[in-house]
Amino acid sequence: MYKVSDPMAGPPQLGRHPTESHRGRAEIQAFMQRFVDMKIEMVVEDVLVNGPPWNLRIAARVHHWIVIPNGEDIYTNRAVLFATSRWGRIVEQEDYEDTTRVADFDDYLSRQPDV
Repeated sequence: MYKVSDPMAGPPQLGRHPTESHRGRAEIQAFMQRFVDMKIEMVVEDVLVNGPPWNLRIAARVHHWIVIPNGEDIYTNRAVLFATSRWGRIVEQEDYEDTTRVADFDDYLSRQPDV
């Protein structure tokens, strides 16, 4: 069974210093691959970009969802994805979304025998 919340973020870190949700290429790629594997559809509602090419900051506000073949929406959420890019390569990524909806979707998946 695939748990959606497991790859959502790295291990929790206490303290007042910011930490990225996904560290390094492997974690960022695994997170994005999950969107493809789960057939998550997404609409980008807004994109903000700031900074020079060697330290570009990108924020995207999105609405994403999953619809199963019978047409039922089994997951929907809104999120802000924040990334730092250096010369066109994402080096850090943070994701902010309604974690209650993610937990509810995890619960739904745990009750599905064929997932």
